[in-house]
Amino acid sequence: EGGGGGGGGALLADLPGLVEGAHAGRGLGRQFLQQLRRVKVVLFVLDTTCAEVDVGEQYAILRRELQLYNPDYLARPHLVALNKLDTLLQAEGPAALAPETRRLTALLAAAARASAAPGDGPPTSPFAVLPISGMKGKGLRALQEAIAAALADHDAGAEGESDPPHPQ
Repeated sequence: EGGGGGGGGALLADLPGLVEGAHAGRGLGRQFLQQLRRVKVVLFVLDTTCAEVDVGEQYAILRRELQLYNPDYLARPHLVALNKLDTLLQAEGPAALAPETRRLTALLAAAARASAAPGDGPPTSPFAVLPISGMKGKGLRALQEAIAAALADHDAGAEGESDPPHPQ
């Protein structure tokens, strides 16, 4: 957080060990999930090279853990970073990036719909879905810009809300 913790900057919380069952205390899940209390925008970083769990299932697991821990967390704007797409570029070339990003975005949408609880209404869509390569530093500027835009959008919406009246 910027400026001595006064609340003016963006707060980042890294949840590297968020695993299925975290909401119930598996691993360090509850300690990680507590860090989301003051976070305005959530960024999901998904591994596009994982053979065991595709990005749709990764996304569904993370959303489910947030839902089970605190459903309000799912109402927050969120972005998705599709990490390790440099392996696709290396194997298939730049022309494969846009179609693969569209395919993975469709997987995310299907996973969100499938994991929505009955009566919850439609799941919130990501503010943005961005291909990145953390290792090579590709796509990180676009990711920074998307995070800034999501924060600005959140703050603009928050300014329009009035505070509840305080009891006298």
